[in-house]
Amino acid sequence: MRRRERIGALVAFVGLARIAAVGGGLAGGGAGSAKMSGTNVPIGTIVPASPNEIPRPPTGNDSLIDARYAGLAARMPARGTIGYLCESGLETLEGQRRFAQASYSLAPRIFLPDDGESALVLADVESPARARQLAAELKLQVIELEPSGAALLARAAEPGPGAP
Repeated sequence: MRRRERIGALVAFVGLARIAAVGGGLAGGGAGSAKMSGTNVPIGTIVPASPNEIPRPPTGNDSLIDARYAGLAARMPARGTIGYLCESGLETLEGQRRFAQASYSLAPRIFLPDDGESALVLADVESPARARQLAAELKLQVIELEPSGAALLARAAEPGPGAP
């Protein structure tokens, strides 16, 4: 792969960051720097993307997404991995949309499909009644329940060896 193709691939990478292009033909700058937004940027400098370049979940109103999970965020650890359950299933388009919205709204927490071992689980269902029913079926404790149906659930700690 030629140098220009490698640089083009790096610049195209996801859109989360821009890498200053090499001067001399690519960005119009001199050797050792690239011209970006009227300033010289050293080669290889990672330039944070503008908010317009950051991918967002496909929605018309982010405040509705955030409101769905707002009450749960206060009860979750600030960082870490949390299990995720969706009533429609993650193999459906609706399930993938909800998963993306929860991940976006509650970042930097990391959500993974629940494997039955996660200490905390985000249940993304249609109603509080369904969240309670799901918690009972899976033997989980309801920690926080939103009117939207989103719920934070917890697994009871397994007793250690020798415990009664």
